Amino acid sequence: MSRDYLIIEQFLIDALQARALQAAFDLQIIDALADIDEMSVDGLLRGRNCDFSGGQFLLQMLAQNDVVATAAAGGQRFRDVDSVRLTDVFRRALPFRDLLTTKLEFSTLVAADYFANLPNLLRSEDEFT
Repeated sequence: MSRDYLIIEQFLIDALQARALQAAFDLQIIDALADIDEMSVDGLLRGRNCDFSGGQFLLQMLAQNDVVATAAAGGQRFRDVDSVRLTDVFRRALPFRDLLTTKLEFSTLVAADYFANLPNLLRSEDEFT
């Protein structure tokens, strides 16, 4: 049995990065980039019901998690970025999109309880219910 699906795990390690990925799916950023090689940041964020600065911040988070790669015409700062594309490793994870999004949605459901009750778990496993 192939274990190729395990490639998705690297995108779920960190809770904050997972939330950023969930937001990218919700805003259909992943869908837009999956269909093309590269897109301008302005074109990608336009019409996504997302503040431009917030969208740039989201793209920075996705770049840190190796979901997207950016290309800048001049300078190293992210605000100088002209275009964005999905990374090759994330493209290899896309065939397992259903599993990835299911895990993201499930983690969203349990995250509030987990974080709220984490002190109880640390004190006593029996109190963590």
